[in-house]
Amino acid sequence: MSNEKSRQINGPTGLTDYHVTLANNHKVIESRSIWMFMIVVLICTLTGVLFGAYLTKMILQQNPTVQYGKSTEDLNIIERNKWNAKSSQFNLSEFKLPVKRIIIASTNTENCNTTTKCIERVQKIQEKHQTDGLNDIAYNFLVGDDGGIYIGRGWEYQGEHTKGYDSDSICIAFIGTFDVLQPSHQQLHSAHGLIEVGVEKNHIISDYDLYGQSQLLSRNDNSPGTLLFDIIKTWYHWKRVAY
Repeated sequence: MSNEKSRQINGPTGLTDYHVTLANNHKVIESRSIWMFMIVVLICTLTGVLFGAYLTKMILQQNPTVQYGKSTEDLNIIERNKWNAKSSQFNLSEFKLPVKRIIIASTNTENCNTTTKCIERVQKIQEKHQTDGLNDIAYNFLVGDDGGIYIGRGWEYQGEHTKGYDSDSICIAFIGTFDVLQPSHQQLHSAHGLIEVGVEKNHIISDYDLYGQSQLLSRNDNSPGTLLFDIIKTWYHWKRVAY
């Protein structure tokens, strides 16, 4: 009788083998439940982070001025007389506003980070363009690393920048070369603010298309440069194929 009882009793607690096994199974189940809970929490956290990043990207693409700061009132517009522009050599062709397209270009020159240097750069660009036989500086606007927006042909007159697209496009040229250097925050902010002004004043249609200049040129051209082009490809209005 004592031998039989010793087989049923496990230690001083008086638990049977069945009870011990049941308790161990509960511990295993409890441990697995904790691990499963932790895995679910981790998956939910990662999903939330990824969704938040995706949502942020979509917001920036639909309204990229959120990224660079929206303020059209503090845009630094430099009129032609302020950068001592020369007169056009011939009469310029007027736009039929609003235009439907924005073209982002680069001047493929050295950049400039002060108003004095940017004025010198814009003057040299105009001189070269007119020497090459153009009526005036080719672009509608130029934006410098100083944050200034230098008026070329402005909203009223067609540019001579992208053959076949000049009559219905506003061309914004970033002063500099952007295959190695990134455009500055100031340049991006100024470009976005200028576009917003154009839409508000009905110079540009609200559902405009946006391209890098090299997309529309038949010749091999690196304007607006690899790094700037990579940025504008994330903008909501950028189009892959021109129509």
